[in-house]
Amino acid sequence: MVKYDSHIDVLFRDRLCDMEVLPPESVWENIKPVLNNRRNKGLFFKIAAGIAVLTSLGLMAYFYSGMVFDKTGNQPLSATGNSLTALFDASYININVVSEKDIQLNGPLPNTMATDSRTEPDNVSNIMPDQIINHNDVNLVFEEPENSILRDNNTPDEVSGRGNPSVILISEILPVEPINETKKDKKWQLGAIVSPTYLSSNLKTANEVLSQINDNEGGVLSYTGGISVSYKMSNRLSIQTGLYYSSLGREIKGVTSYSGFSPYASSKGGVIFGVETSSGTVNSTNNDIFLSDVSANRIDGYYSVDNFDPVKFNLTPYGDQLRQSFEYLEIPLMVRYKFIDSKLDFNILGGMSYNFLIGNQTWAMNNKGSKVLIGSTEGVDHLLLSSSLGMSMEYEISENFSLNFEPHVRYFLNTGGDLGSGNPYTFGIFSGMHFKF
Repeated sequence: MVKYDSHIDVLFRDRLCDMEVLPPESVWENIKPVLNNRRNKGLFFKIAAGIAVLTSLGLMAYFYSGMVFDKTGNQPLSATGNSLTALFDASYININVVSEKDIQLNGPLPNTMATDSRTEPDNVSNIMPDQIINHNDVNLVFEEPENSILRDNNTPDEVSGRGNPSVILISEILPVEPINETKKDKKWQLGAIVSPTYLSSNLKTANEVLSQINDNEGGVLSYTGGISVSYKMSNRLSIQTGLYYSSLGREIKGVTSYSGFSPYASSKGGVIFGVETSSGTVNSTNNDIFLSDVSANRIDGYYSVDNFDPVKFNLTPYGDQLRQSFEYLEIPLMVRYKFIDSKLDFNILGGMSYNFLIGNQTWAMNNKGSKVLIGSTEGVDHLLLSSSLGMSMEYEISENFSLNFEPHVRYFLNTGGDLGSGNPYTFGIFSGMHFKF
């Protein structure tokens, strides 16, 4: 029996070497997508390989370029082994500078120096090894600075490496930006203010005589001044108090005064005439002044035009009006709210004030501005409670001083006198200077 399997290779070579068989068309449709997919994968790998090569070349050029650029845009500094390669950002770094002379005298550097165990060529044996930098000290060895910025700068002698070992600050080499200290907020404010004040009244009465009294009276321009103290509770809210002197006045028209009445006045003294006003009764104790009221029945006394004629007894006319003057010591308690905070601040303020009567005088006046004291007003309240409302404009002329302009309206809660049911009120414009601390 012939064994054909032993020469199967020879059989295929001799009989089937030129034989070609085409596969079915359906098989080719399945093979074509696989070939296209392989082409796409080959293109992807080529692009990835190109990017990797470019990235590697860029990194090699960056690390081996030997140039270090200054952050501020100056010329690049040479990064060599024998010179200072960069400037430190820290403002305060202690640098122990060790000169080459000290190395020769004192031996090798301490163990803080990082040595390289590899054998170095002879031509680079003089290059100092890299140093280990800790967070506190930087040990550097200088031969001759090649950096033009450091060579031209006015550095201490220790930096050149020729002096004794010392400790220098990096701030002596580099300019240090000043540290902006936080400004201390000034809480207190002390001020001196003054204001002209006008007193008015709204007396309400059904009595014809009292109504005529009120019609013949008017306010007088007076003044107020004192010291104020305020405390800043927040950026916009503050409280204020102080001590003010306030002078208020009223003018009484239609009362004629004559001088030279003392020879005819009673020798007993005391009150000679009483004049009814909206603030109370004016008690005249000056026996040289005779008072008469021809337009209204406001004067009460033993002497009147019915039993004494000043013209017949040759008395000298002095004036035709009286002036009441009331002096108060005011203690306010105000609250301020700043609604505009700028170079020119605007504040709304309001509060209460206690007014203590410390002066009460009445004068006889003439057209020339002369006056003579005749007495005081009886029935005036010694304590007045008032409420205030106003607006303040504050202009800062410096960090500690400011100018203030404050229109105020003050309304008295009690009448201040025995007559009528009206409440007086005042209007003033305060101005002054304040000191902050």
